[in-house]
Amino acid sequence: MSQFADKPVLRLIAEAQAMGNDLLLGGVSRTRDVLLVRDEMFWVSAFNGMQFSIAFVRQWRWEGDNVGVTLMTCSPSDLRS
Repeated sequence: MSQFADKPVLRLIAEAQAMGNDLLLGGVSRTRDVLLVRDEMFWVSAFNGMQFSIAFVRQWRWEGDNVGVTLMTCSPSDLRS
């Protein structure tokens, strides 16, 4: 059985999309710098692990017959912090 009820999750998806969010994550662990955005929705600067993710893609990159999007870029020095 899913930990997430359908109606509340669908409401959060609609709210996140209306707010212009890039990602909606559920069941995150080991968060850092957590700020309450609205009821049941938080902004975090870092996290480790999640149960699900939804990406709101607004711009696609075409490469030949493939399409893709970059959600995040980082350098090796970013990974050391």
